[in-house]
Parts: sequence; C-alpha cells; structure tokens
Amino acid sequence: MRRQPTAWTPPLQIAVIGALVVGVIGAVTSGAFRPQGSSPINYGASLILWATYAAWVVLTAAGTVKRWTWLYWLTAAIFVTYWLGVGYDSLAILGYVHIRNDLGPSAPTFGFVQDLTHALVGLAMCVVGATIGPWGAQSRTG
Repeated sequence: MRRQPTAWTPPLQIAVIGALVVGVIGAVTSGAFRPQGSSPINYGASLILWATYAAWVVLTAAGTVKRWTWLYWLTAAIFVTYWLGVGYDSLAILGYVHIRNDLGPSAPTFGFVQDLTHALVGLAMCVVGATIGPWGAQSRTG
C-alpha cells in the first residue's frame, strides 16, 4: 500500500534529520564515545560504538527520506525515550545529580536541549503517526 505525502510529511522529515544532526553534534562535543584510558580494548570499544552510531544515523536518514514505515515507528519509540534524559538533565540543572563529560559546567543545559529536541520530535512523530499516518502520509483509497 502506497501512502500519499501530506503537508506534514516534509516538516516531519526535516525535524527527524534535524534531531539526528543535533545528536551527532552532541555526541562529538560531549566526548560520548571517547575512549577512557589507553587500553586497546577501550579504543576498540569506542570504535565499535562510533561505527554502530554512524550506521544508525545513516540508516535513519535514508529511511526518513524514503519514508520507511518500520523505521518511522522505531525512531519514534527511541526518540520518546529521550524524555527520561529530559528528566535526568533537569535534575542535573537543579544540582541534584552530576553529569560527567567534556562539556564541563554547560553539560546539563546542553544535554537538556539535546534530549528535549529528540523527545519533542518523538512526541510529534507519535501524534502525527497515530492521527495521519507514518511520515504524515495518508493511505490511498479508491
């Protein structure tokens, strides 16, 4: 069954790709996949994590452009889990928990913005997917 794009399709695709870009910027600047210590195992693990993350970003970007339905719901589910990060980052901003990464004092705020971006896109994906259809595209009738 082929779905017809609606006015919601391009903005939703742009939002998902934008969230991916925010995620890549966050991963690079925070040192998320930087090896801890000088052990070759740490470097190998870091390389595997980067390769897995890069594959996910490329797959998601391609699936966004091609409007793959299965990827839509998987991405929405993953992005919705970022609400947990929003809560944790909020606690860090309030000083109840400490976030350790290469960003220093700006880490909680940066993490909050990054997580909130993904969480809001995930919420939008769930609402649009449930009311219109995956990628804001409607089923053809007739």
